[in-house]
Amino acid sequence: MARTLTITVSASLEDSDLISRILHFKEDLHRMCFDSDGDISVADPASIDSALLPVTFTIRSKPGLAQFTKLIGKSATKWRVTEAITIAKR
Repeated sequence: MARTLTITVSASLEDSDLISRILHFKEDLHRMCFDSDGDISVADPASIDSALLPVTFTIRSKPGLAQFTKLIGKSATKWRVTEAITIAKR
């Protein structure tokens, strides 16, 4: 049961504080890929380093999906980017 989550971002390039927070948010999620024993992967690692590029993660198990979804909410709140991100699940 592989699920795909695509996170898109909308922010003004002039809002450098928001751009910085988005990059921290993406880094939190990317770090989870390394801690997941291969259960979570990112389709395009370069999208992590660009605040405005969409990033797609593949999650291969239900427990991994639950944990990753929880991390998304926690990290989005921590970095105050909830209004700037949109998540599409497939």
